[in-house]
Amino acid sequence: MRQSNLKYLILSILVLSACYVPKNFIRVSYPLELQLAPIISLDSTTPVLYSAEFEVLKYKFSGLIAFRRMPENKETRIVFLTEVGIRVMEFTFQNEEITNTYCIEAIQRKSIKKFIESFLQMLLSKPDPHSVYLSKTDTKSDYFCRLKKGNATYEFIANKRTHVLLHKGRKKISEGKYLISSTLPDEILVTMKYNTQIQLKKVDNAFK
Repeated sequence: MRQSNLKYLILSILVLSACYVPKNFIRVSYPLELQLAPIISLDSTTPVLYSAEFEVLKYKFSGLIAFRRMPENKETRIVFLTEVGIRVMEFTFQNEEITNTYCIEAIQRKSIKKFIESFLQMLLSKPDPHSVYLSKTDTKSDYFCRLKKGNATYEFIANKRTHVLLHKGRKKISEGKYLISSTLPDEILVTMKYNTQIQLKKVDNAFK
């Protein structure tokens, strides 16, 4: 009997977590102003450069990550560089899939590639909404979206996106912060398994 009750409790927790919606949000039809773009959404062929800091367990690494849209192939190219500009890894993002096209021999491990692919998928994949909820104040509108995989919160001020937060259940896993006039995040913070944090900061005018 106790085992049956325990199974029921665990199932209830999983269902409630999956259906979680923050307080004071009401369900709405899909609003026109809410364009569910990825955290990083390139609208120009000009490359975008981010400085990157990786914290994995007790180890820290730093480098650069460049993103560039290639309209002729309908893909995005992502290059990981050392701080002095040496290419370390390269990926392409096309049709919602990540493909590794280059990797130096020292880190040619399946686990490393899979980890980076998951990280890039989180930043570049377009959200797939299941339902949308709205919380509106005098200064901004927040939309909470239940996705087919996880949840997301989109924050707007003056109809401009200022934050995107991705969640698994109630746990925040990624955050992008935008200037009110920008379509690309100035800062990104991603939390992944193995106590890993990845922080990106946009390098302005890097390719001008």
